[in-house]
Parts: sequence; C-alpha cells; structure tokens
Amino acid sequence: MKDLKELTINNNQPELIFGQELTLANELNHDIRNLDYKVNNLINDFISIGFYLDKIKENKLFNNLGYSDIYDFAYSKYKMSKTSCKNFIAVSNKFRNKSLCYPQLDNKFSEYNFSQLVELVPEDENNLDNFSPEQSVKEIRLTKFSKNLESDHSKLVDWFFKDLYSYLERELKNCKFTKYKTNYSCYFTIKYKNKELTISLDSNSKLIELYSFSLKKSFRKETIYSIKLIHNYVCSFISQVDKELEEQEKKTVETVETITKKTTEVISSSPISDQTEDDTSCIYENDEEDLVEELSVENDDFGPTSDQEIEVEVVEHVQKLKNNDQRIEYIRNPDNYNVLYELKEVNARILQMKEIPYIYEIQYFGKFYYTDEPTWKHAEYHLLDPHATKDFGYCMFKNTSQSLNVIVEHLKDIKF
Repeated sequence: MKDLKELTINNNQPELIFGQELTLANELNHDIRNLDYKVNNLINDFISIGFYLDKIKENKLFNNLGYSDIYDFAYSKYKMSKTSCKNFIAVSNKFRNKSLCYPQLDNKFSEYNFSQLVELVPEDENNLDNFSPEQSVKEIRLTKFSKNLESDHSKLVDWFFKDLYSYLERELKNCKFTKYKTNYSCYFTIKYKNKELTISLDSNSKLIELYSFSLKKSFRKETIYSIKLIHNYVCSFISQVDKELEEQEKKTVETVETITKKTTEVISSSPISDQTEDDTSCIYENDEEDLVEELSVENDDFGPTSDQEIEVEVVEHVQKLKNNDQRIEYIRNPDNYNVLYELKEVNARILQMKEIPYIYEIQYFGKFYYTDEPTWKHAEYHLLDPHATKDFGYCMFKNTSQSLNVIVEHLKDIKF
C-alpha cells in the first residue's frame, strides 16, 4: 500500500486525489480492524490447538492413524516440536475457561500473550497474582527467580542496573540519574527539577520500592519486576512534582497580588494621597514621625503598613541558611531541638526540631568505649510527611530513618 504522506496533487482534479486518499484511509482502517481481531483472538487459537491436541491425546485417537503418540502425530502432520506440543496442551489445560464446553481463554488472563502463559504454567494458582501482563517474559522469570535469592540474586541485580536503569535513563531525558551499589543495598535516584525519587531493589520483600520524601505528600510505591509498571510509577511521580510546583507558583502569584492590592488600598486611603507632590515632600521632611503614627492608627484594619508587608514577603522567600555546610551545622546543633519523649526504659530520647516540627532526632544514652563517660549520642534522624503527622494512628517511626543528606536537601528545597 502506498504511504498516504507520499500522495501529491499532480493534476487539475483535486477531488480525484481526495477520493484516492479516502479510499486508502478506509482500506487502512479495515486492515487494522482485521489485524486487531486476529491478534486479540490469537491466544484463543492457541487455546484451541492445545484443547484438541489434548483431546486426541486422551482418547489415543492417533493410534488409528498409525502414530505412536501425540508428539509423533503433531510432528508428522504439523511439523510441531515435542516442546511446542507440550506447551499448547499445558497452557490450554491451565488457563482455559473450564466452565465452557468449547475452548476459550479465561477472562482473568486475557491480557497475557502465549509466551507469558507458558512461563506461568508451573506456578501455583495462589502465586499468579504476583505477576502482571505488563511484564516481559524475562521479567516473569526474574519474579520466579526471586524465590531463591541466594542463588539468583545476581540476576536480579543485573536486570536492575542494566535493563531497568538503562531504560529509564534513555526514556527520561529531563531527569538526572545516580546509581548506588553496596554489599547490602542496590538503588538509584532520579532527580526531576528540585525533587528526588529513590528506586531500590528490596531483596527481603522481593519487590521494587519507589519512594520520595521531598514532596509535600510523600510518594511511596511497591511493585513487581516490570519495567513498564515502574516507568508508569516514575511518570506518576513526575506529574506529582509538576502539580506541586504549579501550586506553589500559583500561591506565590496570589500572595504577591494580595500584597499589591493591600499596598494600593493603604496608599489610596492615606491622608497624603490628595496632597500635591510638593506638599508630600514637605510633610516627610518636617513631620515624618507624626505621619507614620497617623497612618498606622487610621489603617489599623490592614495590619502592618505596605512597606512592612513587602518586607515580610521578602524575608519569607530568602533562605535562612546560605549553604549546605550551614544546614548541616544547624541540624546537628542541639539548641535547635526540644526533647519530646524520654524513653528511660531503653536509655533513649526523641528530640523535635523547634522551627520544623516534622524533623526528629533519636538519641541514646551510652558510650562508644569502655573508658568513656556515658553521654547522649546521636542515633538517627527522621523526616516525616508534614501532612500526615496529625493523622489518627500515625506512627513516628512509620517512615524509614533518613540520612543527614536527605534532611539537608529538604531544608534546601523549602528554602530554609
């Protein structure tokens, strides 16, 4: 079929060319509909093949044709290998709808292809929820390998860094990637704008974990070994970042507009608004203190004067700490915390940051060496979701402990 884009008008009858394009477009749509039908019903064809092969096998009807077994029959008649014959029969027996008298795939597995179902044949019925049609055959095998991490953990790590990491890095050009691999953990971070997402290989739960505490509403997902599913979650994180930054920008614009409006109202309602420029100059030169006092009393409904309001807005958007060294010093300074709980039973205590109440430090009372005097020593930091700390049943240690760098980055993000 000729490509529609290659059609050009080379005569004086454009309606004829349009007719050709319309005919080709209709033919293309017809072919696509037929292809969709065949592809969607291909799996049922596989089920039917397995169903009839199994029926012939059970009734031993192949003996009447002179064949020794079903595999001899399938190869001689259809050039079908013994492995393929076994796969057709196994998939049909496991995944067809047993309640029907004719062969058809069970609706629960309608989105899987034949190769995926072949991989799932040995799996117990209760384990099938651990898989997804979004997984490739290789990823289904990885999920099966995860049951025996001692022997197959290296395969998971290879997939994590070679396949998953490389794919996301190639697809997400507007993100910055950093990978980390130690004897105890495998993870990498994706930085989008000023927010960071961590993706880790959790050997204990046999899942991929995605989490970010740099958002107002913390992001946390767990999923199976599927590049497509993980990519969808990363895109969801990016959308959440864009939405949050858009709301922040909108809030900033509204704040500026409010301040501008109040400033205009204060100036327009002040006694000097009707004065001439010369009169105003004279007033400021001779009676500046009296004028400020008069304005503050007369415009009491507006709170501070316009100059004061503008100054407050500027302070709000200026970082209190100028660099990361100052932030580290601030986090480690005990004067910036209040003791929240004394856990005498375990010689520990919980401190809460005074200015940012959702940042905590855990300390224990003890000593590093036998000769040391016991003192309060740092154990770990916790950065909680500030929107969830008042929820009923919220546990302080629900979120994992955070490194100093995570707290520093959060202070930087909130311009502290």
